[in-house]
Amino acid sequence: GNEDRGGMQELVGLIKNTRIPIICMCNDRNSPKIRTLANYCLDLRFQKPRIEQIRGALMSVVFKEGLDIKPPTLDQIIMAANNDIRQVLHHLYIWSIRGKSLTYDEAKEEGKKSKKYTKLNPFEVTRKVFSSEMDSLSLNEQQEMFFHDYSMVPLFVQENYPSVTPNAGRGSISATLDCLSQAAESISQADLVERQIRSKQRWGLLPLQGMLSTVIPTKAMRGGMSSMINF
Repeated sequence: GNEDRGGMQELVGLIKNTRIPIICMCNDRNSPKIRTLANYCLDLRFQKPRIEQIRGALMSVVFKEGLDIKPPTLDQIIMAANNDIRQVLHHLYIWSIRGKSLTYDEAKEEGKKSKKYTKLNPFEVTRKVFSSEMDSLSLNEQQEMFFHDYSMVPLFVQENYPSVTPNAGRGSISATLDCLSQAAESISQADLVERQIRSKQRWGLLPLQGMLSTVIPTKAMRGGMSSMINF
């Protein structure tokens, strides 16, 4: 905000002159403000822990607390918390007050009620929408990827879909070209829809744009990315 104007320059100046280590943390590494700061820092990037890593640590907690929770049930709790260890521990504590056991179906239902919403940046969305994990999501959940940033996500999809090796291509050049054609056709239609939205303020068409610009082309090109995400 405006109240922070000049703050980044002061921080950079402090880093240049101090003899005491300064640790800076951020959630959005691609923010323009962070790009300037990164030039004066050792850039360390951390990925959120995988489900199996969290499960291994928390199963020992479950055992020591005398809880009757099986690994598949714990996986449901972890996924609902979006791999947030603190939130998983909090849920286990709350549920342990009501009883010492939790079934798979109960965990799935409780997870829906307490699911953690996390806003993804366009780079994270792009990597996710082209991955096979999208196949397990409903159509509405796939469309939600578009709404994380409806201005930028279509541009990222358009820029990166040619570099994806689609599973549907099955190693065949002809099949791969067919997938590329489907994605390109859908993206072209999405551009026409976006023109209507921007020029005539028809914001009710956003779900249609999301379907054409993100869901359909990434479904056609779902597979492995052969390079870094471009923009």
